[in-house]
Amino acid sequence: MEDDVHYSNIVTVPTYCVGDISHHISQSTYNMCKDDMIMGIIDATTDVIDSTLNSNLDNYKSEYDVLSLATGAFASAVENILELDGFNAPMIVNLLTKCFHNYVQRYPTRGAASELHNCDFMDTIYRGWGFTDKTRRARNSEKTDLVPAVNGFKVDLDPVRNHDVVMNPQRYTYTACAISVRFSSLMRLS
Repeated sequence: MEDDVHYSNIVTVPTYCVGDISHHISQSTYNMCKDDMIMGIIDATTDVIDSTLNSNLDNYKSEYDVLSLATGAFASAVENILELDGFNAPMIVNLLTKCFHNYVQRYPTRGAASELHNCDFMDTIYRGWGFTDKTRRARNSEKTDLVPAVNGFKVDLDPVRNHDVVMNPQRYTYTACAISVRFSSLMRLS
């Protein structure tokens, strides 16, 4: 960062965990980001990446550590958000796999990119589930915050836990029915 490299060229697109930022900025992205929860999720996951990378500055041994941690921190954050609504990666992978088989039969001439981001999303959340599941098992039933580790580097999930929009889904649906607000926003990003 001291070498004047723009942030967008360093890591990943926070909403997908793949590629560079330039090919994901479009009118559809703008339209999605007008939704408070979607923008809150992008904001919180970006802050997880930023906070995690900065808190480990003295621990990197190579540039691969930075990339692995950036994408792993994002994956852990998204899995954490899924779990806030009672979902996890194995459930979503099962759902999207079944959707794929049904979609192929209904729309055999679909475009080649129809499932592209679903595949990226499933890879990402399943990776995040691996980190969080391992940490949860090691933590057992202790009443401490979940702190996943990616290749030995701790992931800071506080930006998710402290995000006003992400942690208050009841503001964006019927108050007593706010059990899938974050999930539905993640599905639009997938």
